[in-house]
Amino acid sequence: MYLPHSGEITDCQVGTVSCSDVQAAPISESETPVRTLIILDNSLSIPKDQRPLITQLLTNLIGNRMEGEQFTIVTIEDDIHYLCTNESDYLALSSAVNGIQYQNQDTQLTDNVYQAIQTLYQESPTQFSRVVIVADGVDDKEIGYTRAELQELIQTCGYPVYTVGCGPDNTDERTAMLDNLFALSRITSGQSYYFGDTTDTYQMAQGICEYNQAQRVTIRLPAEVCDGTVRGVKVVCGGEEYTTQLMMPFESPQAGSAPEKKEYADTEHTKPVPAQPMAASGVPLWMVAAVGGGVILVVGAAGILLLFCRKRKKKAVQQEQKEEKKASEVVEIRDTVPAIRHWYDDLPGDGPDECTDFAADTGENTVQVFGNVSRRTKRLRLVNVKNESLFYEVTLQGRITVGRSASCQITIDNASVSRTQCEIYQQDGQIYAVNRSQTNPTRIGRTVMDHPTPLKNGTVLTMGKVQMRVEMDG
Repeated sequence: MYLPHSGEITDCQVGTVSCSDVQAAPISESETPVRTLIILDNSLSIPKDQRPLITQLLTNLIGNRMEGEQFTIVTIEDDIHYLCTNESDYLALSSAVNGIQYQNQDTQLTDNVYQAIQTLYQESPTQFSRVVIVADGVDDKEIGYTRAELQELIQTCGYPVYTVGCGPDNTDERTAMLDNLFALSRITSGQSYYFGDTTDTYQMAQGICEYNQAQRVTIRLPAEVCDGTVRGVKVVCGGEEYTTQLMMPFESPQAGSAPEKKEYADTEHTKPVPAQPMAASGVPLWMVAAVGGGVILVVGAAGILLLFCRKRKKKAVQQEQKEEKKASEVVEIRDTVPAIRHWYDDLPGDGPDECTDFAADTGENTVQVFGNVSRRTKRLRLVNVKNESLFYEVTLQGRITVGRSASCQITIDNASVSRTQCEIYQQDGQIYAVNRSQTNPTRIGRTVMDHPTPLKNGTVLTMGKVQMRVEMDG
């Protein structure tokens, strides 16, 4: 957890259970105390008299940066343009800011903000980060990522978002677009500013840097709360009470004991509860992660299970392994964080590998995995019904995203398809699909997939104007 100020932790509870193993330290003691993502609409719709104010605001931010703070500055139009990435050097940052030019362009704000934040989260899910968006508003779209989908991503990541509105608010449409922009700050207890109300860029920069005095609180969860349920978390720091809700991880069996057989819950019904806390006194709390399961586990509103398999070296048992593979139960470990699905592709080993008890450590995320597990994969093929020469084929590992975005594992280049249309995954030997577009839902026949739906060979998925037939082998 990240609290907005330092102070002594006098009480910590998860549900009704007290937690005694609590550690706290100012973020200023970290090598990288914070990452700041600045997203700028550099279209000509930004009034000329407000452009110098934007430059001054960004200069104030980089001039008052924390030691070790890293900035990523991007401009957006049809695509994202990175001016600098994870940069700390003042001269490099100043050059990027002063080199910003405003172009005659159409800005795809929602799509590009979504991708920029998702990339930030993918790089380091547990890193303390904040987002600054400077734009003339957010509109409602029916194609690509919607405003609702962007808000859901921001809530899931938990980053405080600071918005700076530009341009006039002299019509109902312009007022609505600015309100949509400022709503991105409200859902994360961030702050919003409007150049029509104030031009004090120093005050804006001070508000954006409100978490520079924050401290990081790490909690070792008692075993009795590690049951996969949603529980309230309360921390009392410096006399202030902070509360939020988080989904608890599952406790792993003790090393050396027989692994307990558990069904993996459907992630569609066990999504992490977004952190939207307020202190009892009205002070905001930004929650990045909880800590769990007998080891310190910091997860970005989600749990990650990683599997590392070691192959047997003795040739005498290789044939026995092949026979065991055919009879073994397929166990699927699935994450609930879209940004880290590709980690499964890098896991070593194929086929009937023996997995011994181990702890897979990825920085601050530590997960215990026990027991013998075999890996068996299927090949998924989506064939265009109207033109069967067009098809997409992938190995079904983790969750496969389908949509128009280049970040999807299966990218369908058709304007009628949403940027993230649906997801396909394997569970308990069955293949499922789940809709991921609110405004352009995926259908089977005329039926909207409003819940995880089993697939079989020959099932036809309708995505916008595109129909794809499902074929599987393996």
